[in-house]
Amino acid sequence: MKRKQTTHNPYLDEDAASGDLRAKWAIGFAKASEITGISLQAILPALFGAWLDKRYNLMPFCLLVGFALGMLSAGLSLMKMVKDDK
Repeated sequence: MKRKQTTHNPYLDEDAASGDLRAKWAIGFAKASEITGISLQAILPALFGAWLDKRYNLMPFCLLVGFALGMLSAGLSLMKMVKDDK
């Protein structure tokens, strides 16, 4: 009997549960870009609020609203990312 020869590629993620056949580095870059996007969701609204505060002299109001909206958005995105990984 002849055995079926399988080639092992160390660069591929062979996790049968995930079904993802991308290279390990590609999976890592995808996760890194997802986390970077979430951090930008948290920071950019607060920075925009600070800019609005300086421009219209509303000092803490827009910064706090931007911070709250950014944290809410980032929190929801983070929960979605964790939920999708399970």
